[in-house]
Amino acid sequence: TNFVVGYQMQVLWIRPGDNTWTADANLPSVTLGGVSMVEFLGDLYLGLHSSAVVDATIRKRTVSTAAWSTVHTSDGSGTGQFYGPLWVSSDGLTILAFWNNADGSAPLQRILSSTDGTTWSTELDVVTDLGAGFTVPGIPFRDSDGSDYISIRKSDDTGVIKKRTSGGTWSTVDTINNLRGAMMALRTVA
Repeated sequence: TNFVVGYQMQVLWIRPGDNTWTADANLPSVTLGGVSMVEFLGDLYLGLHSSAVVDATIRKRTVSTAAWSTVHTSDGSGTGQFYGPLWVSSDGLTILAFWNNADGSAPLQRILSSTDGTTWSTELDVVTDLGAGFTVPGIPFRDSDGSDYISIRKSDDTGVIKKRTSGGTWSTVDTINNLRGAMMALRTVA
C-alpha cells in the first residue's frame, strides 16, 4: 500500500514460498491508508484512515466468498478520521476498534465493540472518560489474565494507560507522558 492521495491502494497477500504478492482488494483512491487488520470470527477486518473526500471505514473480507464489504462508516467526513487499532477480546467473542472522529461529531474519540462484526456500539467514550484531545492510541497489550491495556495520548504527549478486563470493564491504570508504540511485559523466573 501507499499513503499518497490519488494513488490506488491495495490489500496484498503472499504465502510462504511464493515469489510474488497477490492483489486481494483495491481501496478507493482517496483513502489515506490502512490503520489496522485483525481476524475475527474467521473473517478479516481492516480499519481505514480517511481523506477529506471519503469517510473512514471498517472493511470486512468474508473468507467464504473472498468478498470485501464495509461494516462501519464514520458519521462524518474529514481528514484525520481513522479506525485502529483493531483487536479481539481474550475470549475471541468481541472485536474492538479505536475510532478517531475528527469532524466534530460527538464523541470525537471512542472505542467501539461488536460481537458479530456488523452491529457496533460505543464501549468507551474516550472524551467523557478522559477529556478532549486523546487522539493517538498505542498498540494493545494482552496480559495473562485476559485483560487488555492500551495507551492513548494527546498531541502534547499527555497520556494514559487504559485497562479493559476480560469482563469488559474499563479503568485508567496510569497517567504518564510520552507514551508511544507497543507495551510489553518482561516476566522473570526466580
